[in-house]
Amino acid sequence: MILQFLRDEEGATAIEYSLVAALLAIMIIVSARTVGNKIDSLFQSIANSIPA
Repeated sequence: MILQFLRDEEGATAIEYSLVAALLAIMIIVSARTVGNKIDSLFQSIANSIPA
């Protein structure tokens, strides 16, 4: 029974998948914020170049 518990890898696989999913979520959030900041800067420079 103990050897079967030590050989069981289902829990480890679930943890690995959850870590990969968390890493992907972090990467998506960071990318979205970076793109959002660049778009904001672009619109701000366009707004500043338009005469009042």
